[in-house]
Amino acid sequence: MPCKPLTVHRTSSALELPWSSGVRINEYVLRGKGDLKDIARDEFQGSYRIWNNQDYINLIEWTRAYNLKHPHDPVQFLGDDMGYAGPELYQRVSGYVAQSLPRLSERVAELYRGLPPTTDAGTYYTEYLQLPLAERKERAERTREVYELLRKQRPET
Repeated sequence: MPCKPLTVHRTSSALELPWSSGVRINEYVLRGKGDLKDIARDEFQGSYRIWNNQDYINLIEWTRAYNLKHPHDPVQFLGDDMGYAGPELYQRVSGYVAQSLPRLSERVAELYRGLPPTTDAGTYYTEYLQLPLAERKERAERTREVYELLRKQRPET
Protein backbone atom coordinates (compact mmCIF):
# COMPACT_ATOMS: atom_id res chain seq x y z
CA MET A 1 0.00 0.00 0.00
CA PRO A 2 1.54 3.36 -0.97
CA CYS A 3 2.24 5.70 1.90
CA LYS A 4 0.27 8.91 1.95
CA PRO A 5 2.16 11.40 4.09
CA LEU A 6 0.14 13.30 6.64
CA THR A 7 0.20 17.01 6.06
CA VAL A 8 -0.87 19.02 9.08
CA HIS A 9 -2.95 21.95 7.90
CA ARG A 10 -3.63 25.11 9.80
CA THR A 11 -6.98 23.55 10.65
CA SER A 12 -6.33 20.41 12.62
CA SER A 13 -7.99 18.76 15.56
CA ALA A 14 -6.12 16.48 17.96
CA LEU A 15 -7.32 14.14 20.65
CA GLU A 16 -5.46 11.98 23.13
CA LEU A 17 -5.82 8.80 21.13
CA PRO A 18 -3.28 6.45 19.61
CA TRP A 19 -1.70 7.79 16.45
CA SER A 20 -3.18 4.87 14.53
CA SER A 21 -6.70 5.70 15.78
CA GLY A 22 -6.17 9.23 14.52
CA VAL A 23 -5.25 7.82 11.11
CA ARG A 24 -8.55 5.95 10.90
CA ILE A 25 -10.59 8.94 12.03
CA ASN A 26 -8.67 11.24 9.68
CA GLU A 27 -9.46 8.93 6.76
CA TYR A 28 -13.11 9.19 7.77
CA VAL A 29 -13.24 12.99 8.11
CA LEU A 30 -11.26 13.57 4.90
CA ARG A 31 -12.51 10.80 2.61
CA GLY A 32 -15.53 9.23 4.30
CA LYS A 33 -13.63 5.95 4.61
CA GLY A 34 -15.26 3.51 7.01
CA ASP A 35 -18.29 3.66 9.25
CA LEU A 36 -17.90 6.04 12.19
CA LYS A 37 -19.81 3.79 14.59
CA ASP A 38 -17.47 0.90 13.76
CA ILE A 39 -14.41 3.13 14.06
CA ALA A 40 -15.54 4.47 17.44
CA ARG A 41 -16.34 0.97 18.70
CA ASP A 42 -12.92 -0.29 17.60
CA GLU A 43 -10.80 2.67 18.64
CA PHE A 44 -12.44 4.13 21.75
CA GLN A 45 -11.65 1.22 24.08
CA GLY A 46 -9.65 0.65 27.22
CA SER A 47 -8.29 3.92 28.58
CA TYR A 48 -9.71 5.69 25.49
CA ARG A 49 -13.32 4.65 26.11
CA ILE A 50 -13.98 8.09 27.63
CA TRP A 51 -14.11 9.43 24.04
CA ASN A 52 -16.83 6.96 23.02
CA ASN A 53 -19.72 9.32 23.66
CA GLN A 54 -22.18 11.25 21.55
CA ASP A 55 -20.36 14.58 21.95
CA TYR A 56 -17.21 13.26 20.27
CA ILE A 57 -19.18 11.35 17.65
CA ASN A 58 -20.99 14.62 16.87
CA LEU A 59 -17.66 16.49 16.64
CA ILE A 60 -16.26 13.94 14.18
CA GLU A 61 -19.47 13.97 12.13
CA TRP A 62 -19.41 17.78 12.07
CA THR A 63 -15.79 17.68 10.88
CA ARG A 64 -16.74 15.29 8.05
CA ALA A 65 -19.63 17.56 7.01
CA TYR A 66 -17.37 20.62 7.12
CA ASN A 67 -14.80 18.89 4.94
CA LEU A 68 -17.43 18.00 2.35
CA LYS A 69 -18.32 21.69 2.09
CA HIS A 70 -14.71 22.93 2.21
CA PRO A 71 -12.59 20.44 0.24
CA HIS A 72 -9.78 22.97 -0.28
CA ASP A 73 -9.52 23.81 3.44
CA PRO A 74 -10.15 20.54 5.27
CA VAL A 75 -9.91 19.94 8.98
CA GLN A 76 -7.55 17.06 9.70
CA PHE A 77 -7.81 14.79 12.72
CA LEU A 78 -4.80 13.58 14.69
CA GLY A 79 -4.25 11.10 17.48
CA ASP A 80 -1.39 12.40 19.61
CA ASP A 81 -0.76 9.48 21.98
CA MET A 82 2.09 7.19 20.99
CA GLY A 83 1.36 4.66 23.75
CA TYR A 84 -0.29 2.25 21.32
CA ALA A 85 1.10 1.78 17.85
CA GLY A 86 -1.84 0.26 16.01
CA PRO A 87 -1.50 -1.74 12.82
CA GLU A 88 -1.94 1.40 10.71
CA LEU A 89 1.42 2.70 11.88
CA TYR A 90 3.20 -0.43 10.68
CA GLN A 91 1.27 -0.35 7.41
CA ARG A 92 2.24 3.27 6.80
CA VAL A 93 5.93 2.65 7.47
CA SER A 94 5.93 -0.51 5.35
CA GLY A 95 4.10 1.36 2.58
CA TYR A 96 6.65 4.16 2.69
CA VAL A 97 9.51 1.66 2.50
CA ALA A 98 7.91 -0.20 -0.42
CA GLN A 99 7.39 3.06 -2.29
CA SER A 100 10.58 4.95 -1.45
CA LEU A 101 13.13 2.34 -0.36
CA PRO A 102 12.06 -0.95 -1.97
CA ARG A 103 15.42 -2.61 -1.41
CA LEU A 104 14.67 -2.49 2.36
CA SER A 105 11.14 -3.91 2.19
CA GLU A 106 12.12 -7.48 2.95
CA ARG A 107 14.27 -6.49 5.95
CA VAL A 108 11.59 -4.20 7.41
CA ALA A 109 8.95 -6.93 6.96
CA GLU A 110 11.23 -9.38 8.77
CA LEU A 111 11.82 -6.97 11.66
CA TYR A 112 8.11 -6.10 11.92
CA ARG A 113 6.99 -9.75 11.86
CA GLY A 114 4.65 -10.24 14.83
CA LEU A 115 4.84 -6.63 16.03
CA PRO A 116 1.65 -5.03 14.66
CA PRO A 117 -1.21 -5.38 17.16
CA THR A 118 -4.07 -7.63 16.16
CA THR A 119 -6.40 -6.48 18.95
CA ASP A 120 -7.81 -3.25 20.34
CA ALA A 121 -5.59 -1.01 22.49
CA GLY A 122 -6.98 -2.19 25.85
CA THR A 123 -6.48 -5.87 25.08
CA TYR A 124 -3.07 -5.18 23.58
CA TYR A 125 -1.86 -3.37 26.73
CA THR A 126 -3.06 -6.19 28.96
CA GLU A 127 -1.45 -8.90 26.84
CA TYR A 128 1.76 -6.94 26.24
CA LEU A 129 2.38 -6.37 29.93
CA GLN A 130 2.07 -10.11 30.53
CA LEU A 131 4.93 -10.86 28.14
CA PRO A 132 8.30 -11.66 29.69
CA LEU A 133 10.57 -8.63 29.94
CA ALA A 134 13.10 -10.25 27.60
CA GLU A 135 10.46 -10.53 24.87
CA ARG A 136 9.34 -6.93 25.33
CA LYS A 137 12.96 -5.81 25.04
CA GLU A 138 13.45 -7.91 21.90
CA ARG A 139 10.38 -6.29 20.31
CA ALA A 140 11.63 -2.84 21.25
CA GLU A 141 15.03 -3.65 19.75
CA ARG A 142 13.47 -4.72 16.44
CA THR A 143 11.46 -1.51 16.36
CA ARG A 144 14.59 0.52 17.10
CA GLU A 145 16.43 -1.33 14.34
CA VAL A 146 13.78 -0.31 11.78
CA TYR A 147 13.98 3.27 13.01
CA GLU A 148 17.78 3.35 12.72
CA LEU A 149 17.70 1.67 9.32
CA LEU A 150 15.29 4.25 7.95
CA ARG A 151 16.92 7.21 9.68
CA LYS A 152 20.12 6.52 7.73
CA GLN A 153 18.42 6.38 4.32
CA ARG A 154 17.51 8.86 1.67
CA PRO A 155 14.56 8.10 -0.62
CA GLU A 156 15.49 6.61 -3.97
CA THR A 157 14.69 8.81 -6.95
